[in-house]
Amino acid sequence: MELCGMQGRWDQRILTLRHLTSALQLNLPLHEALSQLRQETTDRAYRQVLTEVEGDLQQGLSLDEALSRHPDWFGPEVLYRIRIGQQAGRLPEALRQAAQFVERTFLLQQRLKRALVYPVTVSSLILLDLFVLSLLVLPRLSTLYESLSFLPAGWGSRMFVALNSPWGYLLMALFIFGLIGLAATFLSMTYSERSFWHRLDPLRFRFPFWGRIQRQVEAVRMCRCLALLLRGDLGLPEALGVLQQNSPGRWMKQLYGTAREQVEQGGRLVEGFQHAGVFPPTLLWTVATTEKRGNLIEALEHLADFYQEKTETDLAIIREAMEPVLIVLVGVLVAFVIVALYHPLFQVTQLFEGGTVIR
Repeated sequence: MELCGMQGRWDQRILTLRHLTSALQLNLPLHEALSQLRQETTDRAYRQVLTEVEGDLQQGLSLDEALSRHPDWFGPEVLYRIRIGQQAGRLPEALRQAAQFVERTFLLQQRLKRALVYPVTVSSLILLDLFVLSLLVLPRLSTLYESLSFLPAGWGSRMFVALNSPWGYLLMALFIFGLIGLAATFLSMTYSERSFWHRLDPLRFRFPFWGRIQRQVEAVRMCRCLALLLRGDLGLPEALGVLQQNSPGRWMKQLYGTAREQVEQGGRLVEGFQHAGVFPPTLLWTVATTEKRGNLIEALEHLADFYQEKTETDLAIIREAMEPVLIVLVGVLVAFVIVALYHPLFQVTQLFEGGTVIR
């Protein structure tokens, strides 16, 4: 599973979106544009996807409907933007934004991979070493300690000795699989469209630091899509209705529905947003001010660019801090393992030499 829920090669996906954008701007048939792309594609699976999309377009399906039949290839975020652009009558602009989203996500994923290569490799080797130690070294040390009626000093050494048992192996397995499960759950909550996880949206938006990034991402999505709909000559209530209809999460649907009711009753847009705790206060203030002055669309586009840059900056900070933090944690773990294993051996040596065992 890729970062934004898509499989296959990223460059081909970006090329497809940009080529479709150019075809629409030049009033060229989309199915013919896809036919040309299909001939250039080297990936057989993706070529089959383009063939099916081309056939669906020739049968009269919209681009949104044709691409939605292949969600694993185009991802929920891309389909969401295309659906919004289609309903706003500004599909070329929506495709351009979708291509930019895929490109930025690809670059972010590559940077994260480069930052994690060394720490993850070293951590994996340490876990492998611990596994080998638990199978080959710890049983012999435990046997030696039992034969000498010797109890190692220090909770770390005693913990390693205690792990040499079926219950110890079970606890290690549960710990490792628990970490993997927590990571998978966190990623699923962040990127999945399943309704179960979207019930936890209030919790997801309130995670320390990461919740702030999630709120900024939602702000970028709202600003870009709402500006796109308003530039398509939709009224504000109708635009909010489109967002409500197409949002994947139940909580965001309720948020846009509340905002739509406020606007239909003569209230301001910000009145439907301010009690949800999703959008940053600066965004709410800017929306409230520009809505009164009549330049809401320009403000939404400016806010989308601002929070896009801010999100990328925050993620870059995380990426830069992640590698040294993981290296320090790995170093601490190595030091702990060395002390826990070798300190009892020094004590046993003193015992054989007739010295005093340090307890």
